[in-house]
Amino acid sequence: MSDETSRTIASYDRFSAAFASALGSASLSHELDTFACMLPPGACVVDAGAGPGHYTLALAARGLLAVPVDLSMELLRVAREYGLDNLVLADLRHLPFARGDLDGVWACASLLHLPKQVLPDALGELRRVVRISGALYCSVKLGGGESWVATPQGSERFFAYYGEDELDHLLAESGWSISGGYVTPGRSHPWINRFCRAV
Repeated sequence: MSDETSRTIASYDRFSAAFASALGSASLSHELDTFACMLPPGACVVDAGAGPGHYTLALAARGLLAVPVDLSMELLRVAREYGLDNLVLADLRHLPFARGDLDGVWACASLLHLPKQVLPDALGELRRVVRISGALYCSVKLGGGESWVATPQGSERFFAYYGEDELDHLLAESGWSISGGYVTPGRSHPWINRFCRAV
């Protein structure tokens, strides 16, 4: 595990309750609805970087069989308190699923915690576990470079920032065909949103 990943996960573990509370106020109804419409009812999807599982619950409410995956043991503990089961502790670059096991992946604000040099590995791993024509939603922060960002509690998290063309190229190179996308406002940076199909 890289230093960027281990330090970021340690921050999430230490302040899991605060992060869970902040995430609870986030709403991506349009993105969730769009992703769900790309899949048949009952489709099996992974919430990649699920944290406390807010989006796992939202995906389930839309008729999907959603499995929460995260590297933070403490955030998964919070997810269990919210009533979620089938929790998976795993790195997005090494998922415990067979090739083509899944119908889709929801990767909201998770891939941006990986160093840029390993994002192709993560996108390729997501592609490996999703069947042909399966769906991917991902979001990252718009910008350039990489940085450590201090939290209100005094810890740090690692972030990588992308341009739209940069992200689109990486997705295409990893076996994803972009079917839609846009940029939305954010508190510190705008967000790039992409909907893709596995090819």
